[in-house]
Amino acid sequence: MAGQDEADRPWSAEEAAGRRAAADPPDEEVSPEEETPEQRADRERLAAARRYFRAAPAYCIRFERDGRVSLRHKHLSTWGKTSPAAATLWKVISYHADLEEAERRLRHIASATVHYDARGRVVAAPPEAEAGPAGEEG
Repeated sequence: MAGQDEADRPWSAEEAAGRRAAADPPDEEVSPEEETPEQRADRERLAAARRYFRAAPAYCIRFERDGRVSLRHKHLSTWGKTSPAAATLWKVISYHADLEEAERRLRHIASATVHYDARGRVVAAPPEAEAGPAGEEG
């Protein structure tokens, strides 16, 4: 609609936002005294799923049926799940030929970055780039 004036448009951004808000009102907070047994059960199920998710490690290594080893990262998905364990999904990051490769990849992902100086000592920050011919002051 390039080149059209605002008056020529059949809608405006404000009108569209207003229609969306009217069509999908936010859920109102329900006090514990007013909630139905279904709402209470749903709230407790979600809380249990979140507790399970927080307690689980961030990554896991699994042996696949085809002989490969997979490195996985956890994700929370409570939609349609009835148990807390089922709400924690383990999505594959990578496949490896053996456990050692998967562990190496996990160490690469989860470990902190280590910087060394010219003498091979651990330092807090990466060494400054040495000034070359273009960076010389004269």
